[in-house]
Amino acid sequence: MNHLKRGGGSVCYCSNVLPLDAGGSVSERFAETARLFREVRGLLGVSEGTPFPLGLWIDAGTAEKLSTDSAELDALRGLLEEDGFVVATMNAFPYGRFHGTAVKTDVYRPDWTTPERLEHTIRCAEIASRLPRPEGVVFPISTLPGGYRSAFGSGLAEAELEIASNILKASEKLEDISSSTGADIVLSVEMEPDCLWETPAEFADFHERFISTRSTGNRVGVCYDTCHQELVEGAPGSGLKLLGSRGIRVSKLQVSAALSATFGRGFDISAAHSALAGFAENVYLHQTRVFRADGTLAASFPDIPRESDFLVAASTAGAGGGVVSHFHAPLYLDILASGLRTAKVEAEHALRAVSSGILPEPCVEVETYTYSVLPEGVAVDSLAVSIARELEWTKERLR
Repeated sequence: MNHLKRGGGSVCYCSNVLPLDAGGSVSERFAETARLFREVRGLLGVSEGTPFPLGLWIDAGTAEKLSTDSAELDALRGLLEEDGFVVATMNAFPYGRFHGTAVKTDVYRPDWTTPERLEHTIRCAEIASRLPRPEGVVFPISTLPGGYRSAFGSGLAEAELEIASNILKASEKLEDISSSTGADIVLSVEMEPDCLWETPAEFADFHERFISTRSTGNRVGVCYDTCHQELVEGAPGSGLKLLGSRGIRVSKLQVSAALSATFGRGFDISAAHSALAGFAENVYLHQTRVFRADGTLAASFPDIPRESDFLVAASTAGAGGGVVSHFHAPLYLDILASGLRTAKVEAEHALRAVSSGILPEPCVEVETYTYSVLPEGVAVDSLAVSIARELEWTKERLR
């Protein structure tokens, strides 16, 4: 399969699977990314002469360096061109360090009320315009869903106005960059549980009130993360249908699995919690939802809950209910332990929508950044082999 194009966009893997460690030049830090994806390309049997797409994550410090040091940017472009890589999308969501330290709710800071978030996003777009990219397809820059909802407190209405103002400023700048470079750059909002916009309907309402009527409204779309959407009420695929009906661009499909278990007769809920608790760790946030058999929400937790809280929620949900947790799990895994499985029904539906042409445009990006925090006993291959297997899993569903 040509990994460059599928439908209207590209198929790639997000480089936030690796840390951008401090120290050394930018090109030296990206050398490890290049080394990893050269190995992945070889495992997939893609010849060196074939452009190979990357989903590029750069933190704010790196973006500032690349924006102010033309030699560093030239060196990065040279590194990519030498290895035959093209940048298919950029992830401008994690602002600072994303590995090896507690991230949790800090991943939503700075939020879209701040000039720092606006500045970082514009820098990413300007950098992207100077790097090798696929031609003739959408170029999404993914970003956080406004901010973490509880952080706004009673000032949510005021915050929403500031967020709308900054996003519109970003859209105007993206329009300028797109006009001057020919790139179809779209700010792609990644909805996530417990954030300002966790459902497609919530973002669609915001888009309709503040964005859609503006001349640059088409520069603001959605990064549809299938792991996140596993935690949202509604039938699989219904979120994509709603976005389509509201005329909102799905410019990026971010494919990953969540964790899940279904409560059945004779199901050992304590054992299931023990298996789920094995995924609790100190770096990332793992919002967890318990649902009833009819799909309605029984309980919501900001992270993997304690056993006592989980047991109460499970008893409320009853037989046929279940739990879903936001942990980006490798797509090629199925059964984990004690009834715990990977949840990827949303991913299956979304990829079918791409392959059938219902979703003609999006860049498809696999994003599993959690390999460094997977619990012992979860059988995975080396990082390069695992990434190749996840891309193959995605490719099979796009045929």
